[in-house]
Amino acid sequence: MLGCVLEPVSISLLFVPVAAPLIEFLGFDPVWFAVLLTLNMEMALITPPVGTNLYVVQQVAQGRFLDVVRGVVPFLIILALGLVLIGVIPQLSLWLPSTMR
Repeated sequence: MLGCVLEPVSISLLFVPVAAPLIEFLGFDPVWFAVLLTLNMEMALITPPVGTNLYVVQQVAQGRFLDVVRGVVPFLIILALGLVLIGVIPQLSLWLPSTMR
């Protein structure tokens, strides 16, 4: 819902200080939470009708808004599937950071 009215930096500044302690208290990995939050914010930027990136693409391409929305649907589906996969299988987002410790 925040992605409808705010850009990702503002969402991070408002939401993370409140949610991060709660996420750690509940025992979830903070890296996993950050990946899920980032994917959600990126989806918000391209979700019609308020996605700000859609309006930028429409102005650059000088096309119709409906054409831009049709073009972004496959990317929304892929991002949603990735979000579900990372939510169900957290190791997909934790594997690479775990090799750096």
